[in-house]
Formats: sequence, structure tokens, C-alpha cells
Amino acid sequence: MYVHYERHFVVAVGEWYGDTGDRQFECDVMKAFALTSRVPLPNWGDTAFELTVWERKTKANQPSLPVVACAVCESRHRSLLRRCSLCKTTVYCSADCMRQHTAVHTAEHARRLVFLNHDDLLDFDNPHHFHPFEWDMHANDDFKAAASWSTTAKEDETFSFKF
Repeated sequence: MYVHYERHFVVAVGEWYGDTGDRQFECDVMKAFALTSRVPLPNWGDTAFELTVWERKTKANQPSLPVVACAVCESRHRSLLRRCSLCKTTVYCSADCMRQHTAVHTAEHARRLVFLNHDDLLDFDNPHHFHPFEWDMHANDDFKAAASWSTTAKEDETFSFKF
């Protein structure tokens, strides 16, 4: 996806690292914008939609809400984090944090109508149970944060939005 952003804010509705966007869009937004607000939205049992508001970064280390963080220790180390594939809302950095949070995680499953015969058989190291985050923040060399979408649509035949 080849996308340019020229405004001060980006508002996204859907699952971050889910099925409503692609990894390249997420990486581009995380590089140029800081997450300032997130609002949970009504969901079905198998979705984790939310509204996120992103403000253009004015400096490299601008404070930002965590895009993802461990539900127990709040670690932001993306290489360690894994999200539950069943509820899509709970994220852990280790099997130990997962075990400490079992009661809360089981309640989240029940809220989403996910019932397992044995919740204790969830395995942090099984990618079918907990999927690692895989963002390549350096993949899009073409990323520019200053061109308009309408200009891009005119210049690039593969651009998906036509205005």
C-alpha cells in the first residue's frame, strides 16, 4: 500500500493489527504519528474494534500512548509481545505474565463468548494461541508524510482511492 498523509491527525477505526488494515499502513502511521487517544467500540465476540486518534509527531521522541503493551507489566517491547488469537484484546510479554492474568483473561473470553474446555491449556509459545506482532518499521522506503491523497491518486495508477 502506497499512502501519503498531509494533515495533522489520522483517525482510524478498526482492529489495530487485526483484519481491518494492513501492516504497512500501521507502520507508516506509527512512524509519523503519536497515538493520543483510543476508544473501545462495540464488538462482536471475534472482533476488537476501536477508534484511535493519532497526532503528527513534532519531535522524534514525542510521548505516545502504547500501541500495544503487556496487560500485566505494561512492557512495550514489541518483539516480546503476543496477542491472544481468541479474544484479540489481551496481550502478554511472557508466559509468566499470562499465568498471573489467568482469571482476568478467562473473564474476557467469557465476555466475548469464547469458552474453552481447559483455559489452562492455552500455551503462550503456540502461535495459534498467542500470535506475535510482526511490524517491519523500515519496509516502506517510499513513505512520505507530506503528499495529498488526491495527488497520489492522480500520479499512481495502483492507488486504491480515487477522488
